[in-house]
Amino acid sequence: MIDTARKAELKHLIETSMDQEKKILNGNHSKSSIREMHKTHKQDFLQRNRAFWDKNKATCKDFLIDGIGITPNKIQPKLIPMPDSTHPTATIFRLASFNWSIPTSRGFGRRLRFLVWDDFHNSLIGLIGLTDPVFNLKVRDELIGWNSDDRKARLSGMLDAFVLGALPPYSLMLGGKLVASLLASETIQKVFEEKYQGKAGLISGKTKPAILSAITTTSVLGRSSVYNRLRLDGRLILEPIGFTSGYGHFQFSDDLFSKLKSLVTSEYPEKANSFDFGKGPNWKIRVIRDALKLLDIDQNAVKHGIRREVFFCRLYEDAENYLKTGIAPTRPLVRHEKTIAQQALDRWLIPRTERDQSYKTFSCEQWIKKIDEAYK
Repeated sequence: MIDTARKAELKHLIETSMDQEKKILNGNHSKSSIREMHKTHKQDFLQRNRAFWDKNKATCKDFLIDGIGITPNKIQPKLIPMPDSTHPTATIFRLASFNWSIPTSRGFGRRLRFLVWDDFHNSLIGLIGLTDPVFNLKVRDELIGWNSDDRKARLSGMLDAFVLGALPPYSLMLGGKLVASLLASETIQKVFEEKYQGKAGLISGKTKPAILSAITTTSVLGRSSVYNRLRLDGRLILEPIGFTSGYGHFQFSDDLFSKLKSLVTSEYPEKANSFDFGKGPNWKIRVIRDALKLLDIDQNAVKHGIRREVFFCRLYEDAENYLKTGIAPTRPLVRHEKTIAQQALDRWLIPRTERDQSYKTFSCEQWIKKIDEAYK
């Protein structure tokens, strides 16, 4: 049991955090205010990864390229799967994750990770990280027509892109559109099938068909200029299907979450082992909600109010039918990664570099220095 004084301290920390959120947003959900909301989250990420950064940052020069060194019409994108967390690609993926002002998740459950690599310039274009989707997502479930049993049976036929974007200098050329377009590549489907065919699910314990029929993703900063109108061959790669309801847990720092988890496990010892099962985002919210009840705090503390746009990438024309009924899909929409990449280059990247050559100002040294300065 945690004493009354300790509970009072935790309650004060949460209420102070909620007041700070209100001051930051103040009804304004601009990109800058959302980044400000994530400031503590970013600091947690930096501190958690400081030893790794200090040890490995010099190797950034092995996969980043100065903008001046790029010839746009020579870019040759390809997908490089990351076999496991011990592979050299894992270090590149992790270092590249320092690029985003809003930290990327590590994913939960099943995970597929890819480097989007420029073969000609031997440099990193961007990252794709796929993971199990959240169990409850209203706009997705309404699109498919799921009831609770359908969703439980066939959520395994989807993944969610928890990392999806380009690094500079490619991001300055609309490289994010190239990276997002590659969600529709047959490479991703094949890697998924090879990895999960015949494997039992962690939570269900059942062996389910290794058919990846659709991928969702959400924009971090409200409406997305990168994902919206992402169209090749007249077809939307990412269809906007609505917005999240604005609930989450990023506003609870690692340190505060740890304290809340200790509170709940001390009050409910029988729950201590069940909390870690699956370790998905729903698990974190369950822990926080239970802690809020113990502290007599309004459950709306998990509502940060930032509604994220949700996008749906069909890999089959009949993806929704498969996800709803279990009848195997028969009309694939995926294409070879080279075909997608070339179309993206011709439509977005090369025209952008002809209009705007700011990508040439990017310096790998300056990128490393900027992250170093964040630790000061």
